Amino acid sequence: MAISSSSLTSIFTGSHFAFFPFLFNFASLSTCFLISPLYAHTSPPDSCTQESHSYFSSITSVFFIIMKYSALIISIFVSLAAAGLIDPTLEVVCPDSNVAHCYPKVFKPTDEWQTVREGQDIPPGLHVRLNMETGEREAKLVSEEDSDAQVPVLVEGAQVESEVPIEQKIQETLKKYKQEQMNFRKSKVSESELSDYASSVEELLHFGKNADVSRLEKALDTLIDLSHDIDFGERLTRDPKVFSSLLDAAQLTSSESQIPEKSFRIMGSSLRNNPAAVTNVFEKQDDNFMVTLFATLESPETSDVVRKRIAGVIHALASDMAFAYQFFNVEDASKSLGFSRLLRIFPKADHETQERIAMLFEDLNLLPSSPDKRDEDSPKPQERVSEMLQTLVPASQSEEQLQNMFKSLVELHRNHDLRPSKQFLQWLSKETEMRKNTKNVRDKTDADFDTFMLEARHLVFGNPNALRKADEF
Repeated sequence: MAISSSSLTSIFTGSHFAFFPFLFNFASLSTCFLISPLYAHTSPPDSCTQESHSYFSSITSVFFIIMKYSALIISIFVSLAAAGLIDPTLEVVCPDSNVAHCYPKVFKPTDEWQTVREGQDIPPGLHVRLNMETGEREAKLVSEEDSDAQVPVLVEGAQVESEVPIEQKIQETLKKYKQEQMNFRKSKVSESELSDYASSVEELLHFGKNADVSRLEKALDTLIDLSHDIDFGERLTRDPKVFSSLLDAAQLTSSESQIPEKSFRIMGSSLRNNPAAVTNVFEKQDDNFMVTLFATLESPETSDVVRKRIAGVIHALASDMAFAYQFFNVEDASKSLGFSRLLRIFPKADHETQERIAMLFEDLNLLPSSPDKRDEDSPKPQERVSEMLQTLVPASQSEEQLQNMFKSLVELHRNHDLRPSKQFLQWLSKETEMRKNTKNVRDKTDADFDTFMLEARHLVFGNPNALRKADEF
């Protein structure tokens, strides 16, 4: 319901509204009460008696007017809500049953540091820090006037010992704070860091085959230190040329150098827990970037430590649901490049890389929650991925996807002492029989895979001697 200005005017100025007579009668009656002591032994003037009756008559009139316009008053509040002055959809967090303890779910920043309460969502673009005194997270709006160093302030009402000069106490506090600050990640960008960032990126962007590798290593060391900061992480991904140059630098240098490891470490640090940076890479990098990234992951020349770094980059990117759908869709082979490539390298990967890949699959809900790694009886990553594949392969609706996953499962069982489940063996027995009966309608590629499946059924998942007795395709 829309409220016009004429409607509001008629309420407060119309002759039928009793609000202004009510105010006049109230003032007159107040005067009678003020002079009432003068008539302690006589009756008050008739005018006061009349004013009293008029006052209570006005109250009655106001009451009926309010009842009459109650619907209009309610509509005013509805209009205010629609205008954004009242937010009926505001989400709150209530730590207990006392509504007085509730607070907005979305953190409301100001120019001052404020504590981020439990369960609150922090909007992007804020500076977030850990208060070393309280152990609580704090956030504020970014301010250009902020100084490079965080200076502690005196809390109003704090007790200061008189025998210690205030200036000395402040200096001691500053010294202690700066020492502790060395152990924490910087949350703001200083002018010197901006200069180092710009020069380091410039060195990276102009690196070529015959360039000075030592200069590039120094530039990468600077970017490694800065990439942990959420602001620098977003800045590094804003220009797609930066990540492309990091990938190119890893390709142009030998696998024995530290350039590849440092390049992928910068990528992983920039993307980790940084949704804005992840979105930048997914939206701004072309298809060739991901193809090259996965090809480097699979290359036999890639070292274990570099392969682990690349898996970390992919893990961070997979936190974006759009990326996960595009590269880890187990139901669609055309949208599972990342899934199939990770499965391909998993069987022969080192333990740390296998742990990283298993963690990625867990975050995508392809694996159940990770057990306690300290428990010696907890399943190893090879066992967990094997169980996952033994579930996914029989359920696959895509022949291409089924073949890719089955080959990875066979490779995994060849490299590790793993046992297939009874349910999987039953499915495998039925599947090989079905394929044998339909071999005449299947093409050469499928027929080759059918033979591979039959051999794996006996040589990898069953009794090798039974292969000689099995019917040949």
